[in-house]
Amino acid sequence: MATAGMGDVLSGVIAGFCAQGLSLADAAKLAVAVHSEAGQAMCAVIGQRGGLASDLSEILVELINE
Repeated sequence: MATAGMGDVLSGVIAGFCAQGLSLADAAKLAVAVHSEAGQAMCAVIGQRGGLASDLSEILVELINE
């Protein structure tokens, strides 16, 4: 998860939750939880190395829309 763009994805998720009416604190907590879960799912599919922010964002969309 220490690759270019991962923080940008997290920031975007926080902003998206804020735009839906969550407080900044709640949006940040929820975004970190979903971001972490997506990272775990990405590692299960891709492995611990080589994952890109774009890979993570695809998984995030699936998790958030469940």
